Amino acid sequence: MFIFLVVYLFVKLEDHHAMTREEIRRENARSLADLAGGQVEFGRAVNMVPSQVSQLIGKSPVKNIGNSIAKRIEQAFNKPDGWLDVQHRDPEEAEISDLSGARLVTDDDDLAPVMVAIRMLPDQLRAGITGFETDYLFEDCGQLHVPRQWLEENDLTPDMLRAVRVKGESMKPLLYEDDIAVINIRNTSRVNGGVFALNFNGEPVVKRLEYDRREWYLSSVNPAFKREPCRAGECNVVGRVVRFEPRNFKDRL
Repeated sequence: MFIFLVVYLFVKLEDHHAMTREEIRRENARSLADLAGGQVEFGRAVNMVPSQVSQLIGKSPVKNIGNSIAKRIEQAFNKPDGWLDVQHRDPEEAEISDLSGARLVTDDDDLAPVMVAIRMLPDQLRAGITGFETDYLFEDCGQLHVPRQWLEENDLTPDMLRAVRVKGESMKPLLYEDDIAVINIRNTSRVNGGVFALNFNGEPVVKRLEYDRREWYLSSVNPAFKREPCRAGECNVVGRVVRFEPRNFKDRL
């Protein structure tokens, strides 16, 4: 029995070390896809169509994850360089412990973090449409801390959230200039009446979406601003606003 156990452990150890870098990358990418909610959401995060994702991490992959794609995946999921090349412990536990500014959630409220960090977008997101262009929509620029309890109650993942500072007056009195809006980039399905962050002709904006006579429109809360057509190719959803933090109290009081 002892000899059998030694041989079994030796074989398992050999199997562990036999994994190639390509296999490790694929398994890690599959783990991230599971955490993201599936291959479709994974593809959205790394800007790939489903067929491309399937070729890399599907049931019968036909392509390896090259260095440039590995870097893109690591950046999309806020992982350090080389993360995809290393075998990790339980993927869900590793994902939580790797979050910047967060600790593993436990049953002991004294040990669990009260606040969790999410990424801030650098350029101020305008609530009015003025035509300037920006390519900074998904770059890092600091952090915003949100309550852990709020994340758990709404089944939200920090990696899929971004925070932006609002500029302009078109969403008053819902959102004021300098308020912070939290966006769920996993949720890009258009909903009539929902508030979204969008890329409108190269410019990031916060607007309410309206569906009228088979057409989508960007609508403002402030009646002084007219609504704009939201057409494919000109108006792309970045994510739905799931929370906002008022920072401009001067205009509210």
